Amino acid sequence: MKRFYSLFVVILILAITLGGFVSIAQAQEEGDIPKTFIVVIDRVLPGEMLEHGGPALKEILNNSSWAILSNTTARGKSSENQAMTVGSGSRALAPNGFNFFNKGEILDDIGAEGLYRTFNRRQIDDEAVFNPYVQNMIYHNNQLYHTVELGKLGSLLEANGLNGVVLGNSDDFEIKRHVAAILMDSDGIVNYGVVDDRILTQNPDFPGGFSTDYGQMVEYLNGYLDLGHVFAIDTGDLHRLDEYYRYYQLEQFEDLRIEAIKDTDELFGSILNVMSENDQLYLLTLNAPYFMREEGENIPVIHHYTKDNAGSLLTAPSTKRPGVVTTLDIAPSILATYGIESTELYGSIMGVLADEDHSQTIIGRLNQINTVFNQRPFTIRFFIVITIIFVVAALVNTKLKSLPQYFFSYLVLVSMAGPLAFLIMPVFGPLPLVIYLGLFYVLCVVIMLLLKYTIKDPLNRVIILSSITVTSVLLDTLFNSFLQKQSILGYDVIAGARFYGVGNEYMGVLIGGSIIATLPLMENAKFKKWLYVLYGAIIFIMMAPFFGTNFGGTLALSVTFGVALTDVKKGKGLYKYILALGGIFVLAVAAMLLLNTMTENQTHIGRLFAGDNVNRMEEILMAITRKLSMNWKLVQFSIWSRIFGVLLVSTIILGFYPPKKFDFIKEQKHYRGVKAILAGSLAALFLNDSGIVAAATAMLFLALPILYMFCIDNSDSTSSQLE
Repeated sequence: MKRFYSLFVVILILAITLGGFVSIAQAQEEGDIPKTFIVVIDRVLPGEMLEHGGPALKEILNNSSWAILSNTTARGKSSENQAMTVGSGSRALAPNGFNFFNKGEILDDIGAEGLYRTFNRRQIDDEAVFNPYVQNMIYHNNQLYHTVELGKLGSLLEANGLNGVVLGNSDDFEIKRHVAAILMDSDGIVNYGVVDDRILTQNPDFPGGFSTDYGQMVEYLNGYLDLGHVFAIDTGDLHRLDEYYRYYQLEQFEDLRIEAIKDTDELFGSILNVMSENDQLYLLTLNAPYFMREEGENIPVIHHYTKDNAGSLLTAPSTKRPGVVTTLDIAPSILATYGIESTELYGSIMGVLADEDHSQTIIGRLNQINTVFNQRPFTIRFFIVITIIFVVAALVNTKLKSLPQYFFSYLVLVSMAGPLAFLIMPVFGPLPLVIYLGLFYVLCVVIMLLLKYTIKDPLNRVIILSSITVTSVLLDTLFNSFLQKQSILGYDVIAGARFYGVGNEYMGVLIGGSIIATLPLMENAKFKKWLYVLYGAIIFIMMAPFFGTNFGGTLALSVTFGVALTDVKKGKGLYKYILALGGIFVLAVAAMLLLNTMTENQTHIGRLFAGDNVNRMEEILMAITRKLSMNWKLVQFSIWSRIFGVLLVSTIILGFYPPKKFDFIKEQKHYRGVKAILAGSLAALFLNDSGIVAAATAMLFLALPILYMFCIDNSDSTSSQLE
C-alpha cells in the first residue's frame, strides 16, 4: 500500500510538471506567450534620444511609460553591478561581471568553455552564453549583509520553461559584456545568445576598432524569435564612447554619439515590426553619461513600451513616487508578465500612471533630483559648519564678553529656523547653489525676525517655531511628502536610501521639535491627556505604510514619547519606569508590524514579515548588522557626528557648568523635555542605519533652545530692553 501511494504521488507530480510544460509549449505555438525585449542603450540622456533618435526610437519614446531609475547597487554604480542587480532582484556585486562568452572563444590562451568547466560541472550548450567566474561572484555576494541570489530572474524564467536570449556587447579594448548578467541563471548561463565579435563591425573611430553591426544583430534577433521569450540586447556603442570620452576631441566625440543614437533605429524598427499586442519593450539606461557628470547628470531613465500604450509614467510601491522606480523593480515586473511570483525579490511590480506630458515631467524631475544630489553635500555641510560656529562663538562669548549676549541669541534662532527653511525652499524650485544659499539664509533671518517682533516671551518663540516646524513636516507627510521629496534636507533619489515618508533628517526634527512644542501641555494638568493623542498621532504617521513607514523612526519616537509620558505620569521606582517604557515600545512595534503586513501598501518591512518567508530571521539579523555597520561608518566620517558632539557638549556645559547660575535646564517642567529629547536622540542613533543624522537634528531642538534661553537670560539690562 505504501508503494502504491508513493507511486501515485510521483505520477501526480510528473503529470503536473509535464502538464505545465506542455501548456507553455502549446501557448508558444499559439503565440500566446508574450515576448519581452530589454534593450540597453547605456550612457545616454532622454533628451538626446528625443532629439537625435530615428522614427522608430521616437515612436517608442513618445508612446512609452517613463521613470527615473534609482540605480543603487551593493557597492558603486558600475554598469556590471547595475546589470547584476537587475538580474538578481537584489543589490548585487559583479566582480568579473563583464566576462561573458560564447562557446569557442579564447581567453588568455585558454578556451573560455574549458575555463568554465574548470570551476563548474555544468555542460555548456552550443548556443549558450556563459561566465566562467560565476562562483567567484557568488562568493563575494554571500559576504554582503543582505541576501543576493545571483541570476534569480534567469533561473525563475528557466524553471517555468522560458528561454532567455542575450545579444550584443560593449567591448572596447577590453571585454565588456555585462548586459548578459540580466538574464543569466544561477550557474552564470543564458540559454541562447551572441556576445562575441560576430555582432561587431570594424570601425576605427570607436575604442577597440569596432562598433555594433545592427544588420547582424537584427539577423540574429530574428533567428532567435521562435526560441526565446525574454531578450536582453546591448546596443554597446554609446557605452564604448563614454568610457573613453576624455581621449576624444570634443566635436568628434559629439558627432559620434549623435550617429550612434541614430544607428539604433535599425534595431528598434525591427523590434517594432515583430512585436505583437502582448509583447513589451524595456528601453533601459544603466547609467547616465559619465562625461555629463560634471554638468550634474547622475541618474538614468527607464522606458516601458507596449503596442497599446500611450505616454505615461511608471510607478512602483517600492518608491511610492510616480515617475521614480528602482532597478530592483524590473525583475518582478518582467516575471509578473508570465504569472511568476517570488517573495524573495526585494523590488515590486511597476504600474502605469497616465501623463500626457510624461517626457517633460521626467526631464523636469531629473533636473530637480540631480540638483538635490549635487547641492546637498555642500549645502548641508555649510549649514552645519555655520551652526557650529554660532554655537561655539556663543559659548566662548559667555567667558570673554566681547559682544552683547543678545546678539548671539539672534544667530542661534537663525540656525534653529534652518529645518523649516529647508522644507520651504522647494517652493522656489531648483536654484543655482549660490542663490539657494543666499535665499535660504534670508528665509532663516525672516523667520527669526517674525518671531522676535510678534512674540514677546523668548521661550514661546522657540515653542512656536518648533510647533510650526513639526506641524509643517507632519502635514507635508500626510500630503505625500511633496516638500520633503524635493528638499535638500529630505530625500536623495540618486543615493536611493528613501523615497517617501519621513526621512532621517526630519525624523530627528520630529523627535526634538515635538517635545519642545508640547512643553506647555506637560506643564498644565488639564491638557496632559492630549499628549497621548498628539504623540500617538505622530507615531501613527511615522509607522503607517500609506504615509511611508520609517521603522527606526517609529522606535525612536516611541522611546522619546515614552520617557515624556512616564515623567508626566510620575511613575515611581525604576522597575515601573522601565516596564512602562518597554510596554510603549512593544506596543509601537506590534502596531507597526500589524499595519505593514495587513495592508496592500506594504513597505520592505511589511514584505519581510508577511507571508511564508523562510529566510525571515536571517534577513532580520542581516538588516540589523547592515544598519549598525552603516551607522558606525557615518559616526566615524560624517559631519553630522561633529555637530552632534558640539550640541551635546553645549547642553552639558550649560546644564551643569555654566559661567553663572542658569537654572532653566534644571527646572522640572523643562527637565522632562531634556530627558525625552536626549533619550530619543540616543535611540535614533542606535536604531537607524543613518542614526547619527537623526540624532543630530534632534539635538538641534535641544541644544539650540537651551543656548537661546541662556543668551537671553545672561543679557545685560540694555540688551534686555532691546529684547
